[in-house]
Amino acid sequence: MNAVLEKLKNIVQVEYLSDNRYNVHLPILYYGGDWTVIEVSVYNKTFQINDKGFAILNAQSIIPNFNNVNYTRTLRSIAKEYGIEASKKGILSLKDISIDQLYSAISFVANASQKLSNSLIETSIVQDTKRIHDLVAHKLKNLFKEKYKQKVLIDYEVLGNSSKKYNIPFCIDNDVKRFIEPLNNNAISIASLHTKFFDIRKNKFI
Repeated sequence: MNAVLEKLKNIVQVEYLSDNRYNVHLPILYYGGDWTVIEVSVYNKTFQINDKGFAILNAQSIIPNFNNVNYTRTLRSIAKEYGIEASKKGILSLKDISIDQLYSAISFVANASQKLSNSLIETSIVQDTKRIHDLVAHKLKNLFKEKYKQKVLIDYEVLGNSSKKYNIPFCIDNDVKRFIEPLNNNAISIASLHTKFFDIRKNKFI
């Protein structure tokens, strides 16, 4: 039992910064696997809490050309949803928190931070994948010309070994069906697609 308790204590890690400042590391994960880190500061028996801007930093580490991303609307929307403050630099925070509110306030800011980062990354992936999808469609139309609609099946439905149904954006229907799935070089997209096609390949009827 003591070993279990010690493991549970490590789920949340507290890092001492100074007499009135601490970092709380929480197993609320950003894309990429980094833990959420919340800074807690003590001011006259109340607390101020912020995510140190790590939501934006995490998204910046994953999204190519992040300087072109306008995150203001997403930032404001999530801050409003969670009832917390958001700075122009993308830092999420709560101020004047009592000791009784501390746990829930930390959770609110951590979850909002995770959602902000993940939302920005997901939007970037969707936009980039659509761009590649349109490029692939254009090339296939040039390749097959008037036979495009006959040879290329759009959003072709395939059953995986797990009985889950998947849509394949492009299926070239010749003697052997060939699947084409537009993919950007984001690790999250690659991992997701690997799982999808591994399941499809396990289906012996394909």
